[in-house]
Amino acid sequence: MTRKPVREDGTVLLRTDYPHHTAIEVAAPRISEQLGAGQFVSVPAPPGSGPPGRWMFSPAAVQRDAGNVSSLRLVARAANRRPDVFGDLRPGDLLPLIGPLGLPLNLPSTDGTTVVVGVDHGAATAGVIARALRAAGRSCLVHVFVAAPVDEHAAPWLDPNPDADLQVEATPQPHRWPGRLAQLVAPAAQFVIAAPTSVSRTAFEACRRRGTPCWVLMEPFMACGIGLCLTCAVPVARGGDSYARACTDGPLFSGDTIAWQQLTPAGRPA
Repeated sequence: MTRKPVREDGTVLLRTDYPHHTAIEVAAPRISEQLGAGQFVSVPAPPGSGPPGRWMFSPAAVQRDAGNVSSLRLVARAANRRPDVFGDLRPGDLLPLIGPLGLPLNLPSTDGTTVVVGVDHGAATAGVIARALRAAGRSCLVHVFVAAPVDEHAAPWLDPNPDADLQVEATPQPHRWPGRLAQLVAPAAQFVIAAPTSVSRTAFEACRRRGTPCWVLMEPFMACGIGLCLTCAVPVARGGDSYARACTDGPLFSGDTIAWQQLTPAGRPA
């Protein structure tokens, strides 16, 4: 049974500013112990970012069984001209969190290999899912795509312990995605992707041609994360005008259930 989300004031343990991202480690024992692969948390939207709301983060890592310092690693792009979600947070500061949000991963068992792909901030979810599958004794390969230069852009997302089954690549040009995704789908007994909608749709088409089950972590805009605002509606193929909420019915969906033709490339209903 999925537990209800809780509110928890997380304590910042560590802040690391990379060239293009900021990563924080936040002690949040109640959320950390409950959060499953595929789930996410919300933090207050920064001032100046628009209407009041919350911003959603899929943790890049979860440290459990550490008592009061069980923690989450959250990663955001460097603010540049945008409002900075982490602002001037430093170790010892509090960050109000709500989580876990969404449904935890529940992939069918398979005798073959599950290939997991994360693009840009989807790398966070991909890494956590891969670690959960391996902990369950299931064969898994994970591919992460980040902007070039790879060394600078990949560092915030990756577990400090190297993983021989994890490959990091520079994000290809749009016209090269179909060929690259077809290569990744080829060895998969099932395929999981966390990526922008246009890339996820291309992956689903590659899976459909091979008869490979495809699971998509949808990334629409969310303002509340608890099913009230309906900004994260995902059109589903049930006949008629049917929608699911990515925040409470997802974020993981079977590619066959998504009405792709009703989605814009930005992931919003057309």
